[in-house]
Amino acid sequence: MAAKETFSIPEGWTLDHVTVTRGEEAILTAPGVGYVTIVWHRRGFRPGISTIGKLIGKGPFRGRGWKQRLVNEAVAWLKEIETQIAQRTKR
Repeated sequence: MAAKETFSIPEGWTLDHVTVTRGEEAILTAPGVGYVTIVWHRRGFRPGISTIGKLIGKGPFRGRGWKQRLVNEAVAWLKEIETQIAQRTKR
């Protein structure tokens, strides 16, 4: 069994690797904010925990380090959601 790759994510967040019928995916969890599903073989991510739906991301993700860049973009997307939540609660 191959070792799972490790990625840099914010402290307190988790990245769980899962195997689905289409291959390997990962669930990025930002506590109190939400989730994204990272679809490695399609090189994108989608909001929430899902096996279907439109991918988002600014890609293209290729070359050395593409997986970390994909994770970074998913983190940035969740941080934007976190900012929007904070702004709504200030009102």
